[in-house]
Amino acid sequence: MKTKQKLVFLIILAALIQPFVFKAQSMSFRQSEEPSGEKKTGWQQAKLDDKGTYVKEGIEFYSKKAECAPNKVTLLKLVNTNNYPVKVSYQLNPDSSIVNVMVGAAATIEGSCMVTNGNLGKLILNIPIGLSDAEKQKNKDFMRSHIIVSLIK
Repeated sequence: MKTKQKLVFLIILAALIQPFVFKAQSMSFRQSEEPSGEKKTGWQQAKLDDKGTYVKEGIEFYSKKAECAPNKVTLLKLVNTNNYPVKVSYQLNPDSSIVNVMVGAAATIEGSCMVTNGNLGKLILNIPIGLSDAEKQKNKDFMRSHIIVSLIK
C-alpha cells in the first residue's frame, strides 16, 4: 500500500513541476526580461575600431541595448583579464566630461538598470534622442577613440 501511495505522490509531483521545467528550457524564457526591463542575455562584443577589436590593454568590452524605464540605454560590461586593477576612462563626445571606471584585477563589472553603486552607474550610457545616424556614428567614433586603460597604483 505504501508503495502505491509513493507512486501516486511522485506522479502528482511530476505533474506539478513539469510546466516549470519546460518553461525554463524554452528560448523565450531564457531571453525574457528581468524586473528591471533589461534582457537577461544579449551581451555582444563592443567594437573599438573598424577591425572589430573588442579588447584594449587587457580589458574586454561588451555592450547591450536595454530600456531602463523609460529611457533607452546602452549597458557596458568590462572584463579585466589582467592580474592588476585598472582605471578605464572614456568620453562620450567632445562636450562631455571624462568618465572613470575602476575594474579590479581579474574582475568583471557590468552595467544594469538596477545599479547598486556609483562605479557601476558609469556603465549605463544614455542614448541621445533625436540625433541623426551620422551624429550617432560621429559620437560612437569619438568615444571609441577616447578610451584609455591605465594601471591603478
